[in-house]
Amino acid sequence: MQRFGSALNVHPHFHTIAADGLFVGDPVPGARLEFVALPPPTDADVAFLATRLALRLAALLERRRAATVDDLPPDDDEQAHLHAALEQAAWVPRDALAQALPANALRKPLCASVDGLNLHAARAVAADDREGLEKLCKYGLRAPFALDRFFRDPDGRVGYRLPKPWPNPQGRTELHLEPQALLCRLAALLPPPYFNLVRYAGVFANRSRYRSCLPPPPLPEGTPPPEPAADPPPVRPRRLPWAQLLRRTFDVDALTCFRCQVPMVVLAFLTDPTVVQKILAHLGLPTVPPPLTPARLAAQEERFPDAPDEASQDPDDHHRSPETGSARGPP
Repeated sequence: MQRFGSALNVHPHFHTIAADGLFVGDPVPGARLEFVALPPPTDADVAFLATRLALRLAALLERRRAATVDDLPPDDDEQAHLHAALEQAAWVPRDALAQALPANALRKPLCASVDGLNLHAARAVAADDREGLEKLCKYGLRAPFALDRFFRDPDGRVGYRLPKPWPNPQGRTELHLEPQALLCRLAALLPPPYFNLVRYAGVFANRSRYRSCLPPPPLPEGTPPPEPAADPPPVRPRRLPWAQLLRRTFDVDALTCFRCQVPMVVLAFLTDPTVVQKILAHLGLPTVPPPLTPARLAAQEERFPDAPDEASQDPDDHHRSPETGSARGPP
């Protein structure tokens, strides 16, 4: 799930990778499911799916819109402005949308557009093209922006080079924003706390009982089948090492020297605060962490004058649920 476009704009959309077939069979311990390929989708199938998604999303928005009107506080000016903007936006009711659907036509093969909802199903990867599948996954997992595209203007503004002209081939190639406006754009691209952007479904889900029964990936043509191993494959550990997690998340190999690209060996972990402070002082680095000041705006203090001061509370209290008292991660 992505919330951004190529121009640092809010553009919610989904990248979905689905198998072009079904896994069938009666799984038993040690057995494998059989993959049965389905015929490729047609333009009519894509148009039908786009129409169904548009109708269901319109019904969902109508329910959310009605609930927002009922739960809107009378003294909340910010929510009132947002609700007024929603009322003034172009709104197509579900009934009117259903009547206008037959007039929508396919723009390109296996691509449909229904009332602003675009569905693109023309990208396919061969069963044995593992490199192509990896590139497709990386495209869906890309970051909202690239740091090497930012630059500073002489007037103090921040510029961003677009990967391609936007919104058309004759459009702009760079953005020039004030620092505060850039932060506002980037803040809108952040997902809510505890919101998973990558999700799995069906037999590919982590909790699926049939995941261990999936057949191995097909081999490229001309590749001899591997010989059966005498020993069973090792069971993957449930917890990955910290260095492997850093590499998978930030693409940083913490155990490789960044100068000579030679693997490094961990000799010891320093946990004594006195020794750590001496080493940091010798290297000219700060020996104390920066102070943390609770964020509090003047408008929040006026609306919540009786709110307790976060600095005077136990630092572990806000990590515990008031109902169960169990610890949880900070947002």
